Amino acid sequence: MNRKNMMLLPILICYILFLRLDSGLIKYTSILLCFANALLTGRESFEKKDTALLQAAMFVTVIADSFLLFTDYYFLGVCLFCMVQMIYIIRHSRYSKVNLNIYNLSCAVFMIVAAIVVVISGISGKAIAIAGCLYAFLTLCSLYTAFGAAKLKRYPKKTIALINSGLWLLLLCDINVALNNTIFANHITGLLIWLFYIPSQYLLSMSARK
Repeated sequence: MNRKNMMLLPILICYILFLRLDSGLIKYTSILLCFANALLTGRESFEKKDTALLQAAMFVTVIADSFLLFTDYYFLGVCLFCMVQMIYIIRHSRYSKVNLNIYNLSCAVFMIVAAIVVVISGISGKAIAIAGCLYAFLTLCSLYTAFGAAKLKRYPKKTIALINSGLWLLLLCDINVALNNTIFANHITGLLIWLFYIPSQYLLSMSARK
């Protein structure tokens, strides 16, 4: 197995184990392996800045998942995922005609202020709901900028396919996260979250390669 595919087998093993054992540790190991896969891009990268942005996004993803899986600091986890989408927006908007610098700055200011408020007053359901709405908005913007990059054909076709597939799977994951926090919560929605999430992270981790 060459370097390009060396992480696929351990990720696949974790994926299969997760289907049989609903373990937070196995889930987190899968995300760590996807991050490691992004770090192994190396000389296979088609552009250093693009690779650096992908690796930054996946590093923040690792931290965000640690909060969501192993602590009660859900607000911080959601805020970090907002940051992940902002990094993807920056990554893809470099190749689109839409200038989102002011928009990115406003979102960053919002998260900083919101974090300060939460630290002072304590985490509340409303704060998490607001962060969730911001994340949903950022997710749609992330998909939009990826679509814009695809239209301009600045990425290789294979890269575009990996980015779009990864982001759409991530959206499906997020939809099930939302359902799992409503009256529609059940075993299936809980399972679908990770059925979509792990493949999305693997595809994105491959998206900086030639």
